[in-house]
Amino acid sequence: MPAAATIQDSDVRVGARADTHTSDWRAVQAALMRVGEHLQKPTRLVLIGSSVGMWYGQAGRMTEDVDVWSPKSKVDLADIVQACEKAGVHFDPKGYDAPRDRLYLQMVTPGVVHVGKWKSEESMFRSGNLEVVHPPAENVIASKLVRAEPYDLDDIVYLMSRLDVSMVQVRNAVSTLADSARERAEDNIVFLELRRDILADVNKLSDREQPKPARRACP
Repeated sequence: MPAAATIQDSDVRVGARADTHTSDWRAVQAALMRVGEHLQKPTRLVLIGSSVGMWYGQAGRMTEDVDVWSPKSKVDLADIVQACEKAGVHFDPKGYDAPRDRLYLQMVTPGVVHVGKWKSEESMFRSGNLEVVHPPAENVIASKLVRAEPYDLDDIVYLMSRLDVSMVQVRNAVSTLADSARERAEDNIVFLELRRDILADVNKLSDREQPKPARRACP
């Protein structure tokens, strides 16, 4: 029998609001747990993007998609498609006219998005045959530095403060990005360092004691 699903309530916060096109983390996790209950084979999803901050309680963050880093995930395509269908979740919609009227899993490959390299991951939760993890926070931050939109900077500040991530760790993660992405991220690190108001918030919030996630080695 599959292992019972677990929810880490202490690490989950409800977002500001939810409608038919956006979800807070509790809704996202509930949807993923339903997927896990319908999976017939062991499946491992590596989440990136805004879902990571939401998992750690980032307030006011909503999403309509869950970004999954495909190269590190373990997925049987036919199995996850049927599980998503039964769970009421769209799987990897393509094209502008693809249905996005409810939460969907977006399989992300290297190209527009870069996450770099890492040796261990953070466990999030399990449900049935589904295991959900995310890369080290510094890699998630490095990925967001490539684009560095205002909401990316908000996510960066939150993750650095919540998980006590140092600039040294961020720079090390950035150094593992592909050339063009690394150059953009390095430029934006300079911008981030100049934003003393942001870094002041990071330093202030990082003084608070927070439970640190347990890392697991990549398979």
